[in-house]
Amino acid sequence: MRFKHLCKATTAILTACLIKPALAVNGPYIFDWNIRVAYVAGMEDYTPLSHAGHDLTADHSIYPPLYNQLYAQDRPLGLMLQPDTNPLDGSKDPNALATVMSYVPRLDMVWADFEDANQDAQMQEVINQVRANPNPNINNAYVGNYNDYPGAVDYSAPWQAQVDRSARNAFYMNSGTNIANPSIYPYEFYENHTNTTEWGANVAPSKRAALFWAPLEKFSVAKRNLPDGHLLIPWTARFIGWGDGYTAPVPPREDVIAMIQHIRLRGADGYYRLISIIDNFDPNPVIDPNEEAQDRMDMLNGWHSLDSVFDNGGTPQILNLSTDKTSGLEWSGVQVGNEVAILISNLGNSTQRIMLPDIEGLPEYSDYVPSGQHLLHIYSVPEPNTILILPCLLLLSRGLLRRKAA
Repeated sequence: MRFKHLCKATTAILTACLIKPALAVNGPYIFDWNIRVAYVAGMEDYTPLSHAGHDLTADHSIYPPLYNQLYAQDRPLGLMLQPDTNPLDGSKDPNALATVMSYVPRLDMVWADFEDANQDAQMQEVINQVRANPNPNINNAYVGNYNDYPGAVDYSAPWQAQVDRSARNAFYMNSGTNIANPSIYPYEFYENHTNTTEWGANVAPSKRAALFWAPLEKFSVAKRNLPDGHLLIPWTARFIGWGDGYTAPVPPREDVIAMIQHIRLRGADGYYRLISIIDNFDPNPVIDPNEEAQDRMDMLNGWHSLDSVFDNGGTPQILNLSTDKTSGLEWSGVQVGNEVAILISNLGNSTQRIMLPDIEGLPEYSDYVPSGQHLLHIYSVPEPNTILILPCLLLLSRGLLRRKAA
């Protein structure tokens, strides 16, 4: 028996499943920590995002032409504030934000990387200055800080003592912040989700699975709790090593690509890429430029692999925001018009499959996916005649997944 009779009773849930465009300017809203003042050839979808005041003085002659170019192209105009350019007590240029606002034709996004004990006061000053600007093309800018996102409880945290994030949620919900920026890096310390002493039976089947499940769960926490009209643009990286006795392997390229696909299918408005760091405590890490370029392109290819679905016409409808830590089997999906995209990632220890959503034209089950592999399937289905079939998909939990050993 499938779930048609339950759908009619849950139509109110549907509004939480819709992916809504949040900015009028052209996307995608894709950024890279090292792309700041010029496009990278062949990767022009990474919009340059200046660190004015930190890299160069905020009134440097390089910045107005950059903003004017982005404005003419109808691309997002943004600013990254680092700790030394925060407007409250920045040590290098606390006036960077005010200076940039004095000459930009429009400001769409203000980002911050504030992570110290005074970050909330620093961030509130950013929000206050942006909202007080008399120019409506500036004072409506989206504002977000590193790793701030909605959600009072997040079980992706590596230790149970860190699960309660009610204070961070309260700041996000009440401060005026409206870009959710969860850092969905595969941190090496996420291998602790294989630790039965910490988590009992609720553990991932392998370190690789743990480093995939935790970022996906963290993103999903943000999406489940995202207020209407907010952007969801996570920080991404291939790997962040932690040392200190951790031994998790660097995720393979296919996991990096699949993660970008999953978050797009779950409602990401874009992503902000950070370099991969093998040892987070190395003060002079060696960065291979070829590996960096490949990683940057892998993420971009993962995003664009779904273009044909999202360009199909109609309102995209998210099909799943749940995760399954213990099985290692994760799936995400979206329906746009007469196409349904389903991505299944099997990082469990045996061949598995899922029960597909109850949408006319879909088979009852997916194909089997071998252990350690990802499967993206795009189905053609009849155009939906009603939206009532969709809310029931939220009921697909780990108990409804059908698994079978190879």
